[in-house]
Amino acid sequence: MIFQNLPMLYTQEILLLIVLISEKLKLIQEQHISCKINVELENIHFIRNIELCSLLGNLLDNCIEATQCCDKNKSITFCCNTTQNHFCIHASNTYNKKLKYKNGSIITTKKDSSMHGFGIISIKRIVSKYNGNVSFSSNLEEFVVNISIPLPQNLN
Repeated sequence: MIFQNLPMLYTQEILLLIVLISEKLKLIQEQHISCKINVELENIHFIRNIELCSLLGNLLDNCIEATQCCDKNKSITFCCNTTQNHFCIHASNTYNKKLKYKNGSIITTKKDSSMHGFGIISIKRIVSKYNGNVSFSSNLEEFVVNISIPLPQNLN
């Protein structure tokens, strides 16, 4: 067993993330979306597992949903890695709708807005909790999210 030398709690956390990402990849493949993914989760145990799952899950869900609007060239790029001082996430996807904003923040483009739009709020809340930065940008062909969360001093 590949995880047998790891503490049980750590193993369960990693397995949960593996299942989450595997399920999102399955959806991506079923929808014939081109995908480049690289996930390295070293030195991120300071982030609560439920928050990490929420963060990655919401980002991937948003990428998948946004590409559904595209007729062709559906693609997602998703990268997570740890630099010397930061945990970084880059997510980008093809997109061909115009974003909606309210008070400077992106809001959902879905018809039933009262039941949607919580993913971005959750992403911002989690990144803020860990003193990180998140940026959203788009043009008529691509939507990009970049996140940087500083590593605690004792990990540097």
